[in-house]
Amino acid sequence: MRGWLFEDALDTDELYEINKNIKILLTAGDDPMNRDLVRMGCTADDSDRSPDNPYLSDWLPPGAESEAVFTFYSPGKKQVYCTSYSRVGVTSPSVSKELDVK
Repeated sequence: MRGWLFEDALDTDELYEINKNIKILLTAGDDPMNRDLVRMGCTADDSDRSPDNPYLSDWLPPGAESEAVFTFYSPGKKQVYCTSYSRVGVTSPSVSKELDVK
């Protein structure tokens, strides 16, 4: 399965601030076996989106966009990790993006 993608408009040089909502636009991957709906699950270092409370999108068609909101608790370089899931249990490899939180 092809994994989710960060929208190209996400600029890692953008100013991200602690204790404020940070919106990240995601693009759903696809399930090449049957082009089924997929769900994206995301977590981030030192944020409200821990492995115990991940962002989970609705079930989406391949290529659909979803907006995830994260709040980070301290400054520094933070990793956001996301995985796509198919309804038949297939998962994409987890991918990550680094954000610099001030």
